[in-house]
This record gives sequence, C-alpha cells and structure tokens, in this order.
Amino acid sequence: AGAAGWSALREFAADRASQAPWEEVSGAYERLHSLVLDSLDARYRIGARSLSRERLKELLVGERGLPSESWRGIEEALEHAEMVRFASAAGAVSESAARGELKRRIDAAEACLQVLP
Repeated sequence: AGAAGWSALREFAADRASQAPWEEVSGAYERLHSLVLDSLDARYRIGARSLSRERLKELLVGERGLPSESWRGIEEALEHAEMVRFASAAGAVSESAARGELKRRIDAAEACLQVLP
C-alpha cells in the first residue's frame, strides 16, 4: 500500500482534486495523514497512530536521530491534513485553498519521509 498509496494520492491531486467533490478532497487529506503515519511505522516500528504528537517527536527526534527540520515537515503535514479534515466543516479552511495546496502538501511530506535516518 505504501508506494501505490502515494502514487494514487499524487495522481488524484494532479488530475482530479480541482473538480472532485469536497468529500473526496477531504478524504485525500485523510489518506495523506495515514500514509505519513504508515511510513513512520514502516521505518521505525513505533505504533505512530497510538502516540501523541509530542511523544512521536520525542521518539523520532530524541531517540531515533531524526533531524528537527525533517520532524517539522512531518508535523506540518499531519497538522495541515487534520486541519483540512476537521476545520473545513466549520469554515476555518478554504476548500479552494485546500484543493490548490494538496499536491504541494503531498510533495513536501514525501520529501521529508524520503530522508528518514
């Protein structure tokens, strides 16, 4: 699911995100969130989904040697995906902006994950 999941997400962002129903765009951000956590689990075997963001940072940066800059990129990807998924219902996130940023957010998350120690 890893490489195929990233590929499908990139394809959606490039080809369909601008015209897809909002539920699909929101779902793409949910998949991005899941793929980031799955990538961390595949590399470190830490049960990332069950950890708080703070504990995740302690493990990765403090104990596993992840550079702080890489952590910031991963954290930003997770936070933005959550914000789109949950705050958009309240109007706190522009659907247009979220659609337009999806590809960049995917690329940025992948770039951070590709350099994991």
